[in-house]
Amino acid sequence: MKKSPYLTSNGFSLIEVLVAVIVLSIGLLGIAGLQLTGLKNNYNSELRSQAKQLAYDIADRMRANPIEANSGSTYLINIAELATSAIDCEANTCSQANMARYDLNAWKSALRLKLPSGDGKISFVDFPNKRQYSITVQWDDSRGENTDKSFTLRTEI
Repeated sequence: MKKSPYLTSNGFSLIEVLVAVIVLSIGLLGIAGLQLTGLKNNYNSELRSQAKQLAYDIADRMRANPIEANSGSTYLINIAELATSAIDCEANTCSQANMARYDLNAWKSALRLKLPSGDGKISFVDFPNKRQYSITVQWDDSRGENTDKSFTLRTEI
């Protein structure tokens, strides 16, 4: 009697299923890795957008107070330096110098609130007939690629 080819391949379908499951598992792990990378990049992009918005915010505040921004050094502040304002300029009338201190206090508070370990610095360089400001925003990016990230805006007021 002749043997059937189906009788000699017992268990072959089980091996095919096992190989298919392994290939599918590797593919799903790859997709999960891509998803995690996409989420991380999206989070980094969100922080960078927030930093840009906060840098433009203080630049706009300085443009609203041009006499103090271009004549004094009230808008100068360093990393880790606290800004204090004794007067709430939204509720009270303020001098230009008090408004600058209020703006810096509001800006530093927003940096700490909206960015992880957010902080900022403002410096300037005087040129003939103009002053160029450098507004630097930095934050902790320990969930991303680096531990510290920064964004610098250079502008004239």
